[in-house]
Amino acid sequence: DGLGIDLEFLKANSQHPHKLPTFKASPPGTHPFKTPTGKFELYSTIIAELENSNLDALPTYRPSLDDVDIKKYPFIMVSGSRLPNALHSRLHDVPWLRSLRPEPMADINLGDAERLGISHMDNIMISTPCGKITVKANPSDLVKTGTIHMYHGYREADVNSLISVLHNDPYSGFPGYRSYRCRVDKVV
Repeated sequence: DGLGIDLEFLKANSQHPHKLPTFKASPPGTHPFKTPTGKFELYSTIIAELENSNLDALPTYRPSLDDVDIKKYPFIMVSGSRLPNALHSRLHDVPWLRSLRPEPMADINLGDAERLGISHMDNIMISTPCGKITVKANPSDLVKTGTIHMYHGYREADVNSLISVLHNDPYSGFPGYRSYRCRVDKVV
């Protein structure tokens, strides 16, 4: 908006990018950010002024606020991974798409799987303080050590049921739907 470029201009000049106008950055202070300093802040002056927040004004990694026992739940379950053939859960009922990965599976690091005595397609139980589900194992070298990738959308293995409703981002309060501490056990 306000650049003097519309759809017709782009259509007419798409084969000639050298005809597209160039833009220069605005001088400092002409388009301030909506922060107390009017600048892009790496150090948040708003967070710095909060009393008793225990939040760092610099962007640093902080584990979630929940007190999950890391020894009992040594893995980080990542549930944000997507199956390209199952747009969220909308296409799980299309038979030929479901046939690409018919059963709920969790991807686990090859070394972690070997250490736990888990092989491809073994039944494994993923458990958290909130619940547990049983799925098939898919050892993979694409998964970081100590991490389990669980795809959502399988009604028979609802990964969201494993994540506490109190598991929130400490800064924004947004629910932490994408990761949680868990343990993995081979089902015998």
